[in-house]
Amino acid sequence: MANARNTDQIEKAKNPLEYPESGYGNYGGQVRQKVMLGDIIKWMISEIEAIDGDETISRGEKTKRIGRLAKRIKTKLYEDRRKAPEDKLKASSYRRYLTKLRNAVYEQNWRHHSIEETCRRMATKHPEYTPELHAMAEITDIVPLRLAYKALKDKIKRDGNEAAYVDIKSMKIDHEIMRHLNLPSVTRDQMADHAAIVLEEKALNTIDIGYHWYVATAAELLASSTFSHLALGVAMATGRRAFEVLAQGRFKKVGEFELEFSGQAKQRLGVDYGSSYRIYTLVAADIVLDAIARMRALPECASLQDMDATEVNRRTAKTLNTLAKRTFDDEARVFKDTRAIWARIMFETHFAHDARWAKKSAEVFWREMLGHEDLETQESYKQFKIHYEDEQPKAAAHKFASRLEGLKTLDAHPKIKGRVGLERIHEWVKSAIEADPLAKINQRAISVNVGSYRPNIKEYLEIAADALAVPAHAAGAVAEVPAVVAKAKPHMASHRADDGEWVAVASVNGVEVATYKDPDRMKALREAFTLAEKA
Repeated sequence: MANARNTDQIEKAKNPLEYPESGYGNYGGQVRQKVMLGDIIKWMISEIEAIDGDETISRGEKTKRIGRLAKRIKTKLYEDRRKAPEDKLKASSYRRYLTKLRNAVYEQNWRHHSIEETCRRMATKHPEYTPELHAMAEITDIVPLRLAYKALKDKIKRDGNEAAYVDIKSMKIDHEIMRHLNLPSVTRDQMADHAAIVLEEKALNTIDIGYHWYVATAAELLASSTFSHLALGVAMATGRRAFEVLAQGRFKKVGEFELEFSGQAKQRLGVDYGSSYRIYTLVAADIVLDAIARMRALPECASLQDMDATEVNRRTAKTLNTLAKRTFDDEARVFKDTRAIWARIMFETHFAHDARWAKKSAEVFWREMLGHEDLETQESYKQFKIHYEDEQPKAAAHKFASRLEGLKTLDAHPKIKGRVGLERIHEWVKSAIEADPLAKINQRAISVNVGSYRPNIKEYLEIAADALAVPAHAAGAVAEVPAVVAKAKPHMASHRADDGEWVAVASVNGVEVATYKDPDRMKALREAFTLAEKA
């Protein structure tokens, strides 16, 4: 039996793709993986090294083996038709895993095997670029090689040399396997079609979000001392992704409700600290920065700092998504919805009303707020409809800065101190509020968690009423809504379609909310306006 076990372990070590046990389980906020990507990456790198280092086979044979290796990896990840749908990765996960595989190859600092030969051949064919091509042939590191390659292509474009551009663009810079680790065109097109359908469904079935509830909830979450509450609060206030909030994002105050953000999770090259974005916040920047510092000091967050986005998401997705569902009181909501909601609020409250964007297009706004590559959020924000009240609610005056501060003033209260039953209730209530500023404190909660007599609970709630009535966020902590936004009326526009009919478009705060098509332009405008008023 021992030999059989050893043989089995050796076989698994040799062929990790055949044995993708997760080994993780569904513990805490972790998500069970259908494949062990880390093991696959290690296996892929070792196989490439073995192939490239084998001096007994020709270069042509090495190229064939690299192709077969890539095909086997892709088959086991996603393209095995024998697998049941529930056992397969989602197409979006497959795309993300391929990106991780390419990044792993990139990190090995491997160039294409024929780069030196190709550079010299191109220099002979296009002598006007000989210095640049010869210099590229001598570069041994992939990063400066890529930069030199891009600079050369840019120069050729400026020169308008079409023949040279076509030849240089076809050069292979990266390792041979990189050209195989991409989505098949059919999968890419299927994903595009599916995304279009989903976006259309979202646009037709919008989800109502109350602005004042949303920002107040974000502020309350930011006052928490709990890891998940802080993470959700930061995401709601800044629109950043989970990975950026928890680990790699860097934030600096540049305004009362503005932050400079860097460390965006890029689709192709991991984390980008080379670019920074000036983003708006829904809660005061000081409060957001304080919450980020407190969150990252917690053990749950500190342990994530050296992990990549895939691992961070695997460890935290379940916990964060569960909290999002509970906070929104909607089982369909997930953590990443905060990005789209934030995007819609920012677009409505700033793009059309902030002088900063007066002479800039919406594309520039999105690039600054979300980065170059986040086209998905730029569209999915339409799924949410933000409701603004005509008048902003006036914050009640409170003598305490927070519920917890108010409760601590009761530590020596004559009706609590020295009475064991009320002291037990008081200590539990303080700990509950400290852990979760949004915690509901009522007779049932105290009875379940403390088990005190009802008269004691009733007496305590009367004593602590003022402290418990304090909102979890301070006055002035949340951004105010411009009056022009709260009272916005539909803006109408029309154009003639190719078939000769008129298409009327109604927009509110810059967001298209209704369209109507009719041969009569005025009727189209009236109907679109009516639809917008009902929206």
